This record gives sequence, C-alpha cells and structure tokens, in this order.
Amino acid sequence: MFFLAPETLARLEARLRPLLSRLPALLTVQLYSLGRQRFNATFHRHLPTDPFDPRGLSRTLWGLEFRSPIGNAAGMFKAGDGYALAATQGAGAYLAGTTTARPRAAT
Repeated sequence: MFFLAPETLARLEARLRPLLSRLPALLTVQLYSLGRQRFNATFHRHLPTDPFDPRGLSRTLWGLEFRSPIGNAAGMFKAGDGYALAATQGAGAYLAGTTTARPRAAT
C-alpha cells in the first residue's frame, strides 16, 4: 500500500477515517502510529521537482508577514528533517513545540 503517492494515501486515509474511528481506541491508535511512520517514510521519498511558488498567498497576522497561509504543526518533524521539504512545498510557517538538549526518538 505504501507505494502510493503521499497525496493518494492522504485521500485514502480521509475516506477510511470514519471506519477506523469505530474500532477499539487502542487498535485505532496503534494503526495510526504504524501508518504515520510509513507515511512519513513515503513522504520523504516523494520530493517535489519544482518548488511551489506561494506568491500572492501571503498573509499578515499579528503584525507578522507569512509567505503562505500553509503551516506545519508542532511535532510534525521531530528530528527537524522535513522543514526544507515543507518549505519547498510552500509552507509559510512552522509552529515549534517542545525543544530538548538531546534528541528524542521519533514516534
């Protein structure tokens, strides 16, 4: 299943989510944890060939200028290994989460 493009996997997950949410909570969490690890591995193999140019999409919020309304949530890239890719895809902001002096294992 993970030979599919990330966009296809995301669409498939959106359709399966109502069914998955009916499973026992622990099983749902385990499936999503496994799926997220595999999705992220697939996501990193599908680098965009041309950077997305977000000109015209910029937003000013709280007096700050963002090049795009698209942002990444805290925890998305625990090891900091996906920010350049997200910027290439047009991300205009990153929400930082907890930082530590020592690396933590990605989950």
